[in-house]
Amino acid sequence: MSMTRNISRATIFSVTPDRDTRDSHASEPRRLGVECRVSPEPLLFSYLDTTDTTTLCRARRAPLFPMFLLFLLRNVLFFLLVPFSLVSTTYLYYYPLFHGCAFPTPGSSIFSNAFVRTVLSHTPLSPAVSTTSPFRLLAVGDPQLEGSSSLDPTATDLTNLHAFLDVFNSTESLLQRTRTALHANIDFWLDDLPRLAKYGIKRLDLWGNDLYLAHVYRTVRWWSRPTHVTVLGDLLGSQWIDDEEFEWRSGRFWDRVFPDHEKISDDLIHTTRPPIALADGDQEPRSKPFHTIGEDAQAWSTRLMNVAGNHDIGYGGDLTLERASRFERAFGRLNYALEFRLPSAPDAQQQAPTLRVVVLNNMNLDTPVYAPKLQTDTYDFINSVVGESYPVEQSGIFTIVLTHIPLHKVAGICSDGPLFDFHESGENGSFPHGIREQNHLSDAASRGVLESIFGKSSSPIQPGGGRGRRGIVLTGHDHEGCDVYHFINQSSPEPVWEARRWPAAQAQGIPSDPSLPGLREVTVRSVMGDFSGNLGLMSLWVDEAGEWQSGYADCRAVRAWVWWVVHVVDCIAVAVAAVWGLVEFYASSAGAKASKRRVNGVARAGIRAAGMRGRSLSSDRRDAGNNSGSDTATLSSGQKKSLRRKRSKQSMREDLGAGKRQLSDVLEVPE
Repeated sequence: MSMTRNISRATIFSVTPDRDTRDSHASEPRRLGVECRVSPEPLLFSYLDTTDTTTLCRARRAPLFPMFLLFLLRNVLFFLLVPFSLVSTTYLYYYPLFHGCAFPTPGSSIFSNAFVRTVLSHTPLSPAVSTTSPFRLLAVGDPQLEGSSSLDPTATDLTNLHAFLDVFNSTESLLQRTRTALHANIDFWLDDLPRLAKYGIKRLDLWGNDLYLAHVYRTVRWWSRPTHVTVLGDLLGSQWIDDEEFEWRSGRFWDRVFPDHEKISDDLIHTTRPPIALADGDQEPRSKPFHTIGEDAQAWSTRLMNVAGNHDIGYGGDLTLERASRFERAFGRLNYALEFRLPSAPDAQQQAPTLRVVVLNNMNLDTPVYAPKLQTDTYDFINSVVGESYPVEQSGIFTIVLTHIPLHKVAGICSDGPLFDFHESGENGSFPHGIREQNHLSDAASRGVLESIFGKSSSPIQPGGGRGRRGIVLTGHDHEGCDVYHFINQSSPEPVWEARRWPAAQAQGIPSDPSLPGLREVTVRSVMGDFSGNLGLMSLWVDEAGEWQSGYADCRAVRAWVWWVVHVVDCIAVAVAAVWGLVEFYASSAGAKASKRRVNGVARAGIRAAGMRGRSLSSDRRDAGNNSGSDTATLSSGQKKSLRRKRSKQSMREDLGAGKRQLSDVLEVPE
C-alpha cells in the first residue's frame, strides 16, 4: 500500500510490504535519506490492498540551529545595525550640512544667506560663493599630534615571557627553575600583558586620532571650499621630543592629517630676511610684491600657513635655535608676510583692495628668553612689517595677523586668564628664570602688536584719528576658544586697553564708535577630539565703499569617541553581513543537498515498495498456478506451453503496472 501527504512541508509516504519482507525493508528508506516508523493501523486511503500495519516515512528536516542563526543575524543586521550605521555614518560624513556650517557672507536676503549659498554651491544652480567672499580662510587650532613619547618603550620587550623561556635552558636546580618559571608566568599575565595591551591601545588611539583630525579637516574643506588654510600653532604635542620623534610626527602631519598639502615656500613670501636654517633648495623670496586673489586658486587652497606654537618650539625660556630650525625645515618660516589683491584692470588708477597676512612668532615677545637672537629676529620682523605698511588713512587695506598666544585680557573674559610661570633653574636645557608657561601675552607686548602693526592709538590727533588699520587677529593656545574685541577709550583721562566679548561689544555698539579704536581677536577653538573637532571659518569681502569687511563662524564636528563608535559599528555591521551571507550560503547548500537526498530517497523507497508489491503478486500467482495445476493436467504439452507464455506476459504487465502506480503515488508530492 502506498500514499502521499504534505504535513508541515515535509514529504510523508507509506510503504506496506508483505509480512515476510516488512522487517527486512522497513529500514531501507532511512538509509536513503528518509525517516520511517511503523504504524499499528493501516492508512485510510490506499490504491492497493491494505494490511494490518503501515510503515510511514518522511524526509528528514534541515537542522534548526543554522535556521535560527540565520533568523537572528538577519534581524540584527536589517533592524538594528544597518539603520544605525546608515544614519550615524551619514551624519558623521555630512555633519557640516546638519550643523549649518558656512563661511559668512554679506547680505540679508535668503539667497545671500551663507548656509544657503554653501548648499547651492554643491548644485548645478551654484551662485558662486567667491563672488561675495573672495577670501575664505579655514583656521585649524592646536591639533597637537602625540607620539611615541606617550608610549612605554619597554612594553613590547615581554621580559617575563623571556625569563619564563630561559628557564628551560637554565642549569639551576629543579626547585629553583620551578619557582622562577612560576613567578615569570604570573608576572607575564599580570604585568607584561597589561602593559602590552595598554601599548597597543595607545598605538591604536594615535592612529585613530590622526584619522579623526583628517576626517574633520577633509569634510569641512570639501563642504565649505576655502581659498586659504592656516594652522594656528601646536601642530605637534611636545617641544621636548628628539629629532627622530619630531620627524615621525611631522611625517604623520603631512601624510595622514593633511595629505596633498604643502608648506608656504620661500619663493611665495615677501621678505628679505634669510631663514634660520637653509632650506633644501635654493629659494629666493618673491620679487613680485603681491599675489592676485583667484590666481592659482587650487594650489593656494592646499598651502598651509603654519604658525609656531609652544608645543612646536617651546616658550621663550626654552625656545632654542635647534627647535626653531627644525620647525622651519618641516613647516615653513617662523615669521613672514603675504600680500593679496583683488583682480583689477591693468590701466586702473586706484590700487585694488589689498590684504596683508602676517604670520608672527610671538613665543618670544616677552622676556626673559633662552635665545636673544631669535627674539631680536621677531622684533626686527615686526618693525619691517610696520615699515612696509600702507598709510592708516588709505582705504581698502586689511591686515590679518596669525599667531599663537592670545593678546592680554583680564581674567573672566575667556576660559584662560592671565598666567606667567618661570623656570627656577636651567632644567631640561631651559634658560634659568626664563618663561616656562604663559596663557596670554603681557599687557606691554599686546599693546605693541595693536599699536605698531595696526597703528591703533589712544590719541585722536594721530593720523587717521588714532583708529589705525582695519584688521583681525587669529590665535590659538586657549583650547576652549574665545572671541573678543580689544578697544581703547580715547576720551578717558588715562586710556587703557580693554576687552569685551564680541557679542557684548556688538550689543553696546563699541566697534562702530569712532572714539573707541579697536580690533577683533578670535581665539580659534581646538580641533582636538575633546573639543568636538572645531574649525574656524573666516571670510572677507569688499563693501560698496571699497572697504574690507570680515565675518567669522565656528564649525564643530563630534567628539572623537563618537567617531570611534560610528566606525566600530560600521565594522560590526560589515562583519555580521559577512557571517549572515556565509550562513545563508551554507543553509542554501544544505537545503539543496537535503532536497536532492529526499527526492532520491523517496524514489528509491517507492521502487522498493513497488518491487515488494510486485513480488507479492508474483508469489500469489505462483500459488494460484500451483493450485490450478490439476486443472491443466488434461491439456496437451503444446497447450500447456501456450498457457505458460500467456501467464508470463500477463504477470510481467501486472508487475510493471503495479510498480508504476506505486512509484507515481510516491513521487507526486503536493507543494
